[in-house]
Amino acid sequence: MRFCLLFLCLNLFFPFTVYSFLFSADSGCSRAVACEPLNGIRIAWDYSTMRKIAPKGGYARALRLTDRSVIVVYENREKTHTEVVFVRSFDNGKTWSKPYVLFQSVCKNSGFKEKETWVNMCNPEIIQLKNGDILAAVNYRPCIQGITPYAIAVRKSCDNGKSWSDVNVIYEAKSRFQDGCWEPAFLQLPTGELQVYFANEGNFIHSDEQEISVISSMDNGETWGNVRQVSFREGHRDGMPVARVIGNEIVVVIEDNKSGNFRPYTVRTTLTDNWSSPVLADSPDRDYCLNKHVEDDIIMGAPYLLQLPTGETLLSYQSDEGRKTGARLKVMQVAVGDKNARHFERITQPFNLLEDQYSMWNSLAMWDDKTVVALGEVKLENVAAPMLIQGHILSDITLKNRKIMDYPIFVGSKTEANVQVGLGIDSCSLYVKCKVIDPTPYPAMFGTQAGDGVYLLIDSRNSSVALPDKGTYKIWCSYSGEFVFWEGNCGQWIPFDFSPSVASVSHYDGYYELQLVLPAKEFGIQKGSMRIGAGISNYPDMCHEGVEWLVHSDVDKPYTWMKVNIE
Repeated sequence: MRFCLLFLCLNLFFPFTVYSFLFSADSGCSRAVACEPLNGIRIAWDYSTMRKIAPKGGYARALRLTDRSVIVVYENREKTHTEVVFVRSFDNGKTWSKPYVLFQSVCKNSGFKEKETWVNMCNPEIIQLKNGDILAAVNYRPCIQGITPYAIAVRKSCDNGKSWSDVNVIYEAKSRFQDGCWEPAFLQLPTGELQVYFANEGNFIHSDEQEISVISSMDNGETWGNVRQVSFREGHRDGMPVARVIGNEIVVVIEDNKSGNFRPYTVRTTLTDNWSSPVLADSPDRDYCLNKHVEDDIIMGAPYLLQLPTGETLLSYQSDEGRKTGARLKVMQVAVGDKNARHFERITQPFNLLEDQYSMWNSLAMWDDKTVVALGEVKLENVAAPMLIQGHILSDITLKNRKIMDYPIFVGSKTEANVQVGLGIDSCSLYVKCKVIDPTPYPAMFGTQAGDGVYLLIDSRNSSVALPDKGTYKIWCSYSGEFVFWEGNCGQWIPFDFSPSVASVSHYDGYYELQLVLPAKEFGIQKGSMRIGAGISNYPDMCHEGVEWLVHSDVDKPYTWMKVNIE
């Protein structure tokens, strides 16, 4: 006797996903037969690329210039003042130039000698315009209130960063902290109009409110127009804007404290409208970014927005979710959104940090077409410093022939050990090659998985089931050269004997390579689509173990593995 039940299940990636389960009264077998598959973009952070840019400082922003060099601006904090500097790399981040002081802290007075203050240079931003000019922006922050205004200033280079213009103050707020201006961010529109967005309290001297303002230049930053209001929630504080052109819209991510604590929101306008009227509290053009609901006491501020070459968007923010109560120990989180900068989900944490460490005032940038970079003010020990880490952009895979052209699967966000998986296909076989970096190789005893190695996962039918079932396979490839196979059956992994035509391990200094050839017919692989997953087993020694799986995937949930299209 067979009967069917439908369950509504809430899973990590797609809320309100419907799962269908079949139960057999005769065998007691339970197997999931239908789940919403996890397709599309994932970001896999590469722990081995985490680097300090400078010994101390923070609020770092990176930019890949048209000459392919990388420039990073950040706050350099001395004992009595803060200045903005930049460093530059011409070898893809392997080495960096000496810091160049872009905005030097200055001493200002109010006309009376006894009233003067140092003005710190904070919140740097940088952009390269369509004509090749480079502009940097900064926030003036007086150390003593009531003497000189908080302000937004820019400098310009017309020779690829070799020399810079004098500082140009483009906006002044008031001289009190509660009436200042903050956090400039650049955007150039397709028309050539250059915009600087910033948080602004200068218009609210009798309240604690704050708006997002914008000021524009029509001549590549030589002259600037009047300030316009972008967004405002009465009684609250819109803050920390970052703007992008998304399709035919200008989308600005902000922090919005509607609920009491900051949350990432977007406000938007069309390119043709260009903020002819501001986005107010109840406007349909104001949206909470995340699909995920969080409790009201969680802080999620300092957002940043990036669009990928494929059109999807990334959102970063700093969150104290799960951190020590009352401490300033927030961590950077990154979520993936759609091509309209909406519905952000698939959250990752770029920097693998301990409970007493943090990453704040973060940003995102493109490193190359397949890689993003996250930058944070990271405190690992006693001093916070600007750091970066690279993230691989993973997406659905297309296989056309047996030649392995690239390695589209990456696992390695937790330790220096990582694996890249390349795939090839023909009418007879699936070809797999794994490049494994492991500084501390530790062989597993035969018949166990207690050692270094790689797991491969195959759903040959793209059945996207929620539990292991027929047509799903798990393969263990050990550092020592042992290969073990399991097949899914009624929610469990059942060992089976199989000897592939090619299964080899080659060892080198600091890394090893695995090669595997699987007969397509025996594994049910054919034209159409399948799913692939992977994991790396890393044992620094016999007392410590760890298995890391492909980001957003679960070894026992084939619907979470990556989609592979076979042509």
